[in-house]
Amino acid sequence: MKIPGRSATIQLDTYVQKINQIHRKETTEKQNEGQLPGGDRVDLSSHAKEAQQAFKTLKAMPEIRQDKVSDVKTKMETGSYRVDNEKTSVGLLRETFENNSVMSKLDIMA
Repeated sequence: MKIPGRSATIQLDTYVQKINQIHRKETTEKQNEGQLPGGDRVDLSSHAKEAQQAFKTLKAMPEIRQDKVSDVKTKMETGSYRVDNEKTSVGLLRETFENNSVMSKLDIMA
């Protein structure tokens, strides 16, 4: 018995060609990942990569350090909390100098 129409071999060949076409397209897309149309590429400088990593690290950190808050709260409730003025002053100055240093580096990069 003969079935009219296209042969199974021709249909299989068409199917294989379509699969190969899709595979080539996916491979090309993966190779072009990170590239802009026209063959342009985007490469981040080492400073930008460091800044990106620092931002990710900061974003992952909790805004409130609950362990510190609990410790201070307990000391305040028991009356044993004492402020070390010298330590506080040194910390504030250190943070100010660090912030100024970072800001001056950002100004240089701009």
